[in-house]
Amino acid sequence: MVCKGVILDIIPATDSVVQVVIRVKKNDSYFPIAFTAYKEIKILIQQVNMEKGDAVKIEYYIKSKKWQDKYFTSAIIEKIHIVAKKPSQQLLVDLSTGEIIG
Repeated sequence: MVCKGVILDIIPATDSVVQVVIRVKKNDSYFPIAFTAYKEIKILIQQVNMEKGDAVKIEYYIKSKKWQDKYFTSAIIEKIHIVAKKPSQQLLVDLSTGEIIG
């Protein structure tokens, strides 16, 4: 399965696991989805310096586990790609006019 969205948070869970929370739009609403990244994917996230605000495309699979007579489901990242880096927070100002550019 594939999902695209903007990273809201990257949460370390353990030394080898991280959660990537992205914001996804469906119809006119936005909602968060938490994905789990293990080992190699966690290293990739660190190496390419993914951060909050980056737009990403995630290929994932779903896995359920029974615990204390209830099932819990996780979305496990198989591949993750940066579609667009977050916009720069830097503003340019024309010093002669004081106009803000971009």
